[in-house]
Amino acid sequence: MFEFLANPPWWVLLFLSIVLPKLSGEVWRRLPKWMDHAKGALRSRLRAWRRSQLLRIKSRRFDSVGVNRVIVRSYAYLVLFVSCAAIYGLGMLLIPEGMRRTDGGVMFWGIATGLPMIGFEIAWLITSNKVDDLLKHRKKIKPQGWRLR
Repeated sequence: MFEFLANPPWWVLLFLSIVLPKLSGEVWRRLPKWMDHAKGALRSRLRAWRRSQLLRIKSRRFDSVGVNRVIVRSYAYLVLFVSCAAIYGLGMLLIPEGMRRTDGGVMFWGIATGLPMIGFEIAWLITSNKVDDLLKHRKKIKPQGWRLR
C-alpha cells in the first residue's frame, strides 16, 4: 500500500486528476466573459462569418427543392459513413499477413482504411448541422398577406 506513496508518477496523476477538472471548470465558466471583451480581428471575423452563414440560410430557406437536396445529401453522407465503418471493421479483421507482422504495416492499413470513414463522418456532421440550422430558420417563416416572409 505504501509503495504508491513512494511512486512519483502516482503523485503526478493524483495532482492532475484533482487540479485539471477544477481548472477546466474555471476556464469554461470565465470563457464567455473573456470572449465578450475580445477586441480586434478575431471577434469581427467571427461576427462576419456568422452573419454570412445567417444570410445564406435566409436566402435558401424558401427553396423547398434546395432544402430537400441538403437533407438528402446529409443522409447520403450518413450512409457512406456507416458503410465505410463496416468496411473498416472488416478491413481490420482481414489485414494481410505480411502487414500483420509489423507495427508500421498495421498502422498503415488502419489509416488507409480509416481515412475515408473519417472524411465521410466530418462531411456528414457538417451537412447535418447545416440541415438543423436550415430547418430551425425555416420554421420562422410566417405567412403575411399574399406572400411569405
